[in-house]
Amino acid sequence: MNAELIIRELMRLKKFTSKRQLADFLGESPQNIDSWRKRDSVNIKKILKAFPEINANWLITGEGEILRRPTSFGGNAQGDGAMNHSNSEVVIDKFLDEIAQQRRLTQAVIEQNTHLLTLLESVNNSLHACKDKPDKEE
Repeated sequence: MNAELIIRELMRLKKFTSKRQLADFLGESPQNIDSWRKRDSVNIKKILKAFPEINANWLITGEGEILRRPTSFGGNAQGDGAMNHSNSEVVIDKFLDEIAQQRRLTQAVIEQNTHLLTLLESVNNSLHACKDKPDKEE
């Protein structure tokens, strides 16, 4: 998800007119907010804690509605039958752990592929060297 878009939407939701207002609301420094923009990465836990009305799926993936929707059984997204704040933190932690695990696996696959490409290149070079070498005739 684009950090600039997230910051802009958070400011819009609370009608903040400056980064300082958002930073103060989140308990961050304006420099940290700038850092989020530069890295294109935000502190998901901190945002969800300060903005419980935000849809975690939107915040993490950019998909769906920005705000959590009321449930179909008459409650709201934070009412009975839905995740409470501490449960949502556990779910987010698990989700973030899963993302980290997927990144580690992806990195391992990339390293394996790089190794295989190096081996294939070596075999290919050996084949070309054999092909280019004149046959010894006895």
